[in-house]
Amino acid sequence: MNTAISFDMMEAPLRGAFRQFLFPLLGDAMAAEVIEIYNFGPNPDVLEPNTEGATEREKLDARLLEICQRANANLAFWNDFDEISVRITDAGFQRQKSDNETFQGVYKYQEDNLRQSFRNKGFNALDELLEFLYAHIAEYPEFAASKAYQDRKSAIVRSTADVNDVCFIGGSRIIFLRLQPHLKFVEEMLLQPAIGDRLYEHLIDGLVNPP
Repeated sequence: MNTAISFDMMEAPLRGAFRQFLFPLLGDAMAAEVIEIYNFGPNPDVLEPNTEGATEREKLDARLLEICQRANANLAFWNDFDEISVRITDAGFQRQKSDNETFQGVYKYQEDNLRQSFRNKGFNALDELLEFLYAHIAEYPEFAASKAYQDRKSAIVRSTADVNDVCFIGGSRIIFLRLQPHLKFVEEMLLQPAIGDRLYEHLIDGLVNPP
């Protein structure tokens, strides 16, 4: 990426991706905590995960922020791919060109590959974010109030890794999200009748409230 790229051009896509993808996943309280870490956390140099002298919480905050930013940036470029590459003027819609004439527009297949790369990296980062928060729920209790956490607690197949262990899907969160309606169908229409309502409810209760 050109270091001279204007942040003004990317601010709206970044905010949009945060609201559309990260905010619903994190929930109100956890999203506020991430913003708090970004705005008022220690110096970014101190937050580097391997920095000597950083506390364990600072290292966790650094990791959390890095995952969120990676997801946010990739999803912003994917979600607003066309808007970022064009501009609206009094003459209508125009495709942006670099001031440096040595750079040429990408081919269609390269555009398609870029879109897919941004999408996969962004959604896989969301999956990594869920895994991180689920593993560190004691440090980030705000996440426990989120719908994503509550849904996952009551799910029999909880994550991309669960599916990947049975059928290789390349660790893709996108495929996992597409499978969720089918997993729920099998759970309610096949598993529940097979083991009976009472045992099924006992199973779900044990997942939500483990002994």
